[in-house]
Amino acid sequence: LLGGPQGMGKTTWMLQVARNIARQGRPVLYFCYEHDQVTMLIRLVALEAGLIGGIEAPGINRIRATFEAADGLGRSLSERLADTTGGAEALEIVKEYSDRLVVHRSSG
Repeated sequence: LLGGPQGMGKTTWMLQVARNIARQGRPVLYFCYEHDQVTMLIRLVALEAGLIGGIEAPGINRIRATFEAADGLGRSLSERLADTTGGAEALEIVKEYSDRLVVHRSSG
């Protein structure tokens, strides 16, 4: 159980740990009391995009907007991220380990 003040990086750090374990082929079960699964997925894609594209990668706000887009064009998430540096690739990387990283929205 990890706790602390808001904004200290608890979620970011734990997602990095969980991601690294899942990428090594081991299963991870993450109980989150603060964020829902979509928010955690957006953060994971942003993390992977940052590792791929560095400063040119789409930020979390751009990725969130892509997830929430209702452009009516029927484009997939990958297609909507294709014009970003590392965005579509990040989504594919997350897909590779998604069966080993389970995020559960928990409550007290």
